[in-house]
Amino acid sequence: MNQNRVNKIVVFFLTITLFLGSIFALAVISEQWILAEPLTVEVEIITSLDDVTPPTVIADLDPIDVEDDKGVFKVSFTVTDDTDPHPDVTAILQIYLPANWQIDWEIDLKDDSKTKIEADYDDEEIEIKDPDSDKILNDLTTLGGFVVDNGQLLKIKLEDDEIKIELLEENNDNKVNGKIELKDFNEDPLTMISDLLKVTAVDEAGNVGFDTATPLFNEDDVTTTPTQVSSDTEPHPTTVPTGTSSDTEPHPTSGWELIPSLIILTMSVLIFKKGIKRNNKYPPSCK
Repeated sequence: MNQNRVNKIVVFFLTITLFLGSIFALAVISEQWILAEPLTVEVEIITSLDDVTPPTVIADLDPIDVEDDKGVFKVSFTVTDDTDPHPDVTAILQIYLPANWQIDWEIDLKDDSKTKIEADYDDEEIEIKDPDSDKILNDLTTLGGFVVDNGQLLKIKLEDDEIKIELLEENNDNKVNGKIELKDFNEDPLTMISDLLKVTAVDEAGNVGFDTATPLFNEDDVTTTPTQVSSDTEPHPTTVPTGTSSDTEPHPTSGWELIPSLIILTMSVLIFKKGIKRNNKYPPSCK
């Protein structure tokens, strides 16, 4: 008499809910209990803990010397991430340009020892001077602005239809090493410098976090997004994506989320030697 024979198999699913999320398990056991030696049943639990939290970015334009419609500001930003100690960080001065400006505008590139970007919105032309003017053009096209470093000093002057931004060298008597001039844009200058600084961070899992900062010349400054540059093809969208930084939540954070994937654990269930009756009778194998 073989007391280890199993007549039927029952397959069922288990859902185990922990504080980290739901774990799904597939279990296979016999309908009858084994009467002789114990049987081990293995259950595979498949789950994973994926990084879906974007880096936390804090961007500021710290006022150094500000009066009326001109002032000196310092680019300042910090980036932290729970899992990636060194995310990729890019900081730019956003330059709002019309949709399809790369096609409609006249673009003049000049190799020069000094950096200068001059955009004339009325004449629809932009002149770019730099030792690598092609790179500046590529940054304007793909990033939507001019790349700056943490700690960069900016001297900003506002006029009715003109904005002048000078890049200063802090350790060289504030020597000017670059200029950005925007002319005849038919917008409030405060609108054109809204969210002037944008800092974006991408961690190793591909999560993106960003923050923006606007230079404030006085407490009554109220800025709005330029209306002339709204476009689906705009390289630096002016709307704030859900779940990222905004005027009301400048530095949001989000919790961990879980996605099932491939971490396999094995659980063993021990079935004791003592059998049980079904319908008040022993199974056929035991008679």
